[in-house]
Amino acid sequence: MPLSKPLFNIALGLHELRFKERRSIYRVFYFIKRGDAIYLVHTMQKKTETIPDKDRRLILRRLKEI
Repeated sequence: MPLSKPLFNIALGLHELRFKERRSIYRVFYFIKRGDAIYLVHTMQKKTETIPDKDRRLILRRLKEI
């Protein structure tokens, strides 16, 4: 899997960055707002392939605030 990928199934402009640290894998979710900025929306320790509903709702709520 690439280190970064778009998450069009959740929201346009939302991307996920995955990286490994010694014993864990982390996910950073960021939103690119063209002509404005890149917003870091949420981070979490990766435990499954899917994004838990709790985290998905939090990401969507934060996107509405941008």
